[in-house]
Amino acid sequence: MKISNILIAAVFLVLISLFSLNFEELTGYVPKQRIPDVSVIQQVVDAGEYIDIRVKINGFCIDPKFEILTNVDLHKDYKTYLPTEDDCAKQNFRTCKSHKYCPGDIKDDILELSYKTQPDFYGDYKVRVKYIEKPGQDEFYMPYIEAGFKVV
Repeated sequence: MKISNILIAAVFLVLISLFSLNFEELTGYVPKQRIPDVSVIQQVVDAGEYIDIRVKINGFCIDPKFEILTNVDLHKDYKTYLPTEDDCAKQNFRTCKSHKYCPGDIKDDILELSYKTQPDFYGDYKVRVKYIEKPGQDEFYMPYIEAGFKVV
């Protein structure tokens, strides 16, 4: 091989790696991130009734403490997700209970939780679920996703 061919290949590899590392800045296109997805099955319920909350993990780890907030972010309640023996995917039930749930911990990577609304709940509320972007992340800086519901 000639030195010039090696030099051209090296320059080409450097340009490709620079382009791929700065893709968002060079093109202005930001690839869509797959963050966890939360949904409330019943959008409108009576006070004291149950709502069903479903969270799709989408490759992240989920904090099992689900927060219930008013529409203006006032904390009203929380409920911790505890899987049943049938919810655990291919593992011992005791090791399935955890302080976080990551891909492969729960069947189909979907957490399902029923929450009974309080009798004094009226108006717009939301469920907040925190997820972990990187290992060792401080709980204060954890990003979250939300889904709304209304209590009448």
